[in-house]
Amino acid sequence: PAGVLGCMVLTTTFQDPAPARIPIYEAYNDAIRAGMKTRGSATLRLVDLWVMGQAMPDENILGHGSPMLNLWNWQVFLSGMCPEEDAAAGTVVKFEGELCTGDEARRNAAEHMPRCPDYRD
Repeated sequence: PAGVLGCMVLTTTFQDPAPARIPIYEAYNDAIRAGMKTRGSATLRLVDLWVMGQAMPDENILGHGSPMLNLWNWQVFLSGMCPEEDAAAGTVVKFEGELCTGDEARRNAAEHMPRCPDYRD
C-alpha cells in the first residue's frame, strides 16, 4: 500500500531536446519541483527524471529513453520503495544478444533502425 511503500511524483524525462525547447521543459519541471518542496515526505517523493536522464544523454532515441535508461529509472523507483531485505541477490537483469542502445539506434535511424526492430515496431 502507498502508505507503507510510498508514491513518487516525477518530472518529465530528459529527451535531449533542441536548445530552443529546453526552457519549456525546465519551466514544467520547475513547477513540479516547487510544488514538491512543501509536500515531499518519507512516503511522497520527487524523482527528477530530467536530471537523471542527463547522466545518460546518449540513451535517448528520438526523444524516448532506451531500454537501458528505462531499466535504470525502474531501479531508482523500486529501490526507493521496496525494503532492502526484499531486494534480489546478484544480477537481476541480463541483456542477451545485440543491445539496442541509443547510439546504435541513431546510427541506424536513417535506415529505419533495422538493428533495433523491437524498439522501432
